[in-house]
Amino acid sequence: MKDYSAMSDFEINCHVAEKAGIGDSMFFSSDESELAEEDPKKRGPIWNVPSWIQVKNWMPSKGNCFNPCNNPADAWPIILANDISMIAKWNSDELWGAMCNEPWCEHEHENPLRAAMIVFLQMMEQKS
Repeated sequence: MKDYSAMSDFEINCHVAEKAGIGDSMFFSSDESELAEEDPKKRGPIWNVPSWIQVKNWMPSKGNCFNPCNNPADAWPIILANDISMIAKWNSDELWGAMCNEPWCEHEHENPLRAAMIVFLQMMEQKS
């Protein structure tokens, strides 16, 4: 299994878009440093479709990034559709836990959305 914890939010966001089946609606930069956005938490693949076209469970906005590691509106459809649970301060005062049962996957991180997206990627890896 890949070590998703070693990846940047940008890399996780790109993997999530592909595994969620919405990658065809996005532009993927070949390198994170090519993005104009200075804040790494606001980086991700860029929607290429206008906001009036719904892509699966998302209402995209052309030119905005898909950032499920930091944007609840991007993460929530994935969390709900995959029955991912999140627990506040799971084994410490600082970390959130995310988990699912089928298949069993879990991850801890200070950012609950990032933890949930890593669990999603672990699930997709186990299913393939």
